[in-house]
Amino acid sequence: MLEPLSGYLARGEKLISREEGFDCAWNFGPAEVGTYTVQDVAQLSRRTWPEVRFAIAEQRQTALVEAPRLTLDSSLARDRLGWHSVWSTQEAVRRTVQWYRLCHEDVADSREHQRGQRIV
Repeated sequence: MLEPLSGYLARGEKLISREEGFDCAWNFGPAEVGTYTVQDVAQLSRRTWPEVRFAIAEQRQTALVEAPRLTLDSSLARDRLGWHSVWSTQEAVRRTVQWYRLCHEDVADSREHQRGQRIV
């Protein structure tokens, strides 16, 4: 949550000052052009926390259709607020997994870790 927080705060400032055009849906996400599959994110997670386990399910035919690729368009935040992500997707996944690992292993350590975290 640290990564998009600066975007939410910048947007909140615009809303409080009642500037026009900021009362719509916004996305705050990575600027990278590449995409990551769920398997990619699971593998990145395992690099940070080797105990992460996952299994790739067998592909089944189903009547439901899911988009083969989902992306997050943060262009509104970039163009209107000048917002951009600081961390790469890999860094964001690494830091998120570190936090979850600390929560899982020791809640007190995770709170201390949060207090010391900085976006840059």
